[in-house]
Amino acid sequence: MKFQLSKGYPLQLDQIAQILEYVFTKKKARIPQKELSGNLGLAGSQIENLCSMAVAMQLMNARVYTPTALGSVIHQNDQFFDDVGTLWLCHYNLASNPTYVVWNRLVHRALPKQDLTRQDMRECFEDLRERYSEKTMKSHLNKEIYTFVNAYTEGRFSKLRLLVTRDERYTLLSPALIPDMVFLAMVAQFKERFHPGETALEIQRVVSEENSPGRVCFKTDEQVRECLERLRVSGRIYIESKADLDQLRFTVPSIPEALMEQYYDERFRE
Repeated sequence: MKFQLSKGYPLQLDQIAQILEYVFTKKKARIPQKELSGNLGLAGSQIENLCSMAVAMQLMNARVYTPTALGSVIHQNDQFFDDVGTLWLCHYNLASNPTYVVWNRLVHRALPKQDLTRQDMRECFEDLRERYSEKTMKSHLNKEIYTFVNAYTEGRFSKLRLLVTRDERYTLLSPALIPDMVFLAMVAQFKERFHPGETALEIQRVVSEENSPGRVCFKTDEQVRECLERLRVSGRIYIESKADLDQLRFTVPSIPEALMEQYYDERFRE
């Protein structure tokens, strides 16, 4: 469990794009933080935290700071994180990972409450007081909440239309549309992370299980099933009923970066 992810630095995807450009072109087995700092003109602490957030979104490999397969696909197709599909997958990868406890809990426990304050957000962590120091529960938590709120209200994640602020209160909006292939990439990530080895996934798990695409992206049962039906019609998945349960199986490799590559191919051919 990692309490501090950003240490109060904003989630600046334009700067993460610069880091990805550098590590992608260098093609080294390992790139030191000092090298990134010196060549990009950013403070070492800022590089450290930007890289931590890039790792959390599965764009870079931890410690060696090289691009992941997904990071390479995104860099080659949507270098500056302009596409809403890219932003949705980055959101999902970060918020669905229980390791990043602040982001994970805020998405699961705070945002569904609709009208909330920062104090409401802090209360989602009361049960952790015995585990963490007073400084962590005050200063560090407040910094992480700041970064989270800033990302969804002023940063690039605001395009997802998940959070709006008014008079220091926060409300969950009607989320932006998720492209079907991006949702399928999320399902593949969900399967890989939480149900490895399973050949089929119950659709209800995709809808409502903790850390599922439905839960993390605030999609209704109907919205998820309509998306999956379109994917079935297009030949990307099978849907079958077994023992009164609807299940889905992939007809294409369930590899998130491969699915995103297909998404970009179709998206930019339009």
